[in-house]
Amino acid sequence: MREYKKEKIVIAVPHMRLRYKMKRKNLERILEILTMAKEKGSRLVLLPAMFHLGPVIESPVEGDPRKYFKKSYAERIPGGTTDILRLYSEKTGVMILAGPIIERAGPRLYSTSVLIAPNRGVIAKYRKIVLGSGDFGLISSGNELVVADVGILIGLMCEEDLLVPEIAHALSIAGSEIIVSFFRLSEDFRRYRNLLIARAIENAIHVVGLGGIVSSNGRDFFEVPTMIVDPEGDIKDEIKGFEESISFLEIERRGASRKDFRRDVSAIKKVYSWLKRKRFLSAEL
Repeated sequence: MREYKKEKIVIAVPHMRLRYKMKRKNLERILEILTMAKEKGSRLVLLPAMFHLGPVIESPVEGDPRKYFKKSYAERIPGGTTDILRLYSEKTGVMILAGPIIERAGPRLYSTSVLIAPNRGVIAKYRKIVLGSGDFGLISSGNELVVADVGILIGLMCEEDLLVPEIAHALSIAGSEIIVSFFRLSEDFRRYRNLLIARAIENAIHVVGLGGIVSSNGRDFFEVPTMIVDPEGDIKDEIKGFEESISFLEIERRGASRKDFRRDVSAIKKVYSWLKRKRFLSAEL
């Protein structure tokens, strides 16, 4: 009987420094990281949320913030920054899974993560579903979950999506072999450490939480740790502090899921049925 090798992929997980509103410097650093990751055998590199500008969505603005962000920071996808990432991907030969940037799509703005492949450009994008308090009136909620095939299946989550367990659960049921969650680089997300562990245990799956360091005028202001959690809930790596570092994670395509989700789905149905019967939820939901 012929044996087939299971496909493996090495993922580069950088804990990188973002220079606030210094797009050129940040993109130059990204190319350096891609080159280093390629030399280590990585086929996929993760980039943090707002990798090109830092957490501008947290900054106060005068007047209508929606108009300001649409004019100053929002981009079409593909286009602009993602076109530069495509060039980097083609130059280095590695795929890029980038944390959310502000996407302009008609009159709406979304917080959108993208997957870019050499010679193919943007092959997947995910619009954040769960909105934070700072998003309302500015960012629109996405409608579709995304499981991207990069040789293994990766489920995507952004920022506050981590607060809704059903999202990670659905990604696991859809076949994800790892979930990548992009943290917003703000102080609030330093508290989300235990949520990563919970999502990993609940779904018997690797979970990566990508943080980073924010600096301005040569001074580091704060950082959000980057973590890798295994399916048993053990922390395989945690990068924190103000030193840049890259962790490398090897994931093997497993084929069948680690767990039978039928019991979980049955329980969820009963929970929501009870909520509707008690009229805590409307019948339309």
